[in-house]
Amino acid sequence: MAIRIIEISSNDRPDLVESIISLLLEQMKVLGKDHSAEEIRSAVINALKPESRGLFFIAYGDDNPTETEPAGFCFINICSGIEAGGDYVWINEIHTRADRRSQGVGLALVKHVIDWGEKNNCRYIAGITSLKNRAARNLFAHYGFNDNQVIWLDKTL
Repeated sequence: MAIRIIEISSNDRPDLVESIISLLLEQMKVLGKDHSAEEIRSAVINALKPESRGLFFIAYGDDNPTETEPAGFCFINICSGIEAGGDYVWINEIHTRADRRSQGVGLALVKHVIDWGEKNNCRYIAGITSLKNRAARNLFAHYGFNDNQVIWLDKTL
């Protein structure tokens, strides 16, 4: 299946923001989070504010050109790090619609992120997933990502 990917880097495309709300709701349920559509919409708008370096890549299957519901998405931030020696890509979220899994959507999204990062002089790409999420680990291993054992530290404010 051919995949078409559209980039959203600002809030000037409310139609595209709306198109990923249901996918984000689906993802939050998988993660055990109980967020409303309005909370997710607000978070997406915040992520795409002008001073943010956040981007969404939205995947559509070209096998059905009239399809308006995205097949998947990837949300990234461009970060800067001393250790990295410059900018790097942080993959915040990646999700494929349940009925579109195992059809190359995730592979196309990760490949797009790699190509985008290289084109924009990013030094590396990082992200996290659960040790139990074998599908995600296999997806990233396909493109040569290292599967490191780390401890994630966080604090809700």
